[in-house]
Amino acid sequence: MIGTVVGVVTSVGLVALFAANLRYQFYDRTARRQRSALLGLRSQYRMFSPIPGRTDLHLVVRDYDRDGAPRPCREVPTTPLRRWTHALWNPWKRRWLPLRPLVVELIGIGAALEGHPAAIELTTPYLVLLGVVSAEPADGDVRARQFLVVHSFGHEPEEPPAVLFCSAVHRLDRTTAETG
Repeated sequence: MIGTVVGVVTSVGLVALFAANLRYQFYDRTARRQRSALLGLRSQYRMFSPIPGRTDLHLVVRDYDRDGAPRPCREVPTTPLRRWTHALWNPWKRRWLPLRPLVVELIGIGAALEGHPAAIELTTPYLVLLGVVSAEPADGDVRARQFLVVHSFGHEPEEPPAVLFCSAVHRLDRTTAETG
């Protein structure tokens, strides 16, 4: 009997917290500042994320063939397909986990060093991302690769994607012997 009461009280409390959190998810900061706080509590909180992400970042590569002609862009997957077993064991997470922070850091560095492209190419995020995109498989006649960071707005189709960062074109070193 007491276990049922505790379960009901806990469930009601969690639902109330969730409902209160949903209320504040849909207001912008200025509208929330203008409202008076209930019981003097600060109303600028978010249970799930302090600053929720409203956009998506994509790592995109463009290959160039022997003649220097660009091929269509394609997205590099930054997270592999997940399986339920990854909740228990996921050793490959270490490869994919730092990619998003590196992309975000590269965008900041690119804005700060906008007039100095050689300095951007020597930063750690640039070199790591260059290594990731260079390791992606390529056709045999691909000789160079360029990567871009593209910003999209998820569920807002009226906003077109925007390129936030565009790298230089880098030659791919293929160690296989060429035929022909």
